[in-house]
Amino acid sequence: MGKKRKPVTSSEDNWLDDVSDEEDYDRRNAVTKQMDDLKSTMLCNIDLLLNRGDKIDEINDSSDTLQEDSKGMAGEARKVPKRMKVRNAKLTCLILLVIIVGLIIMIVLVAILLVIVFLVLQNIGDLVPLFERGGLANGVDEVP
Repeated sequence: MGKKRKPVTSSEDNWLDDVSDEEDYDRRNAVTKQMDDLKSTMLCNIDLLLNRGDKIDEINDSSDTLQEDSKGMAGEARKVPKRMKVRNAKLTCLILLVIIVGLIIMIVLVAILLVIVFLVLQNIGDLVPLFERGGLANGVDEVP
């Protein structure tokens, strides 16, 4: 490194062709090898950077898709409470309808039972004179 190099002239454009001694040739080969290694490393780094850029683009696309999906889901999430209120109202109406129908059935059954009891009591009233005459008490089966 302490040596000073002479400036390159137009006759020294192709420096590998004008090798004067073995030591210069070896040094130039070493420098050429280092330059080739550096070139290979740089090409590898450039490929890695391009791949990284592609991956960043894919991540950006995925991010955009997720953002659009999240907006859609946010809109759906706002609709869920309304749907649940409607569903609850329908269920409440159905329960009330079942209760009302049940009450109507119970009222009808009670009414039928009252009619039956009334008829039975009325028939018992008709049977009382028979007991007083001794008709059914003596084994007579006819009813006047």
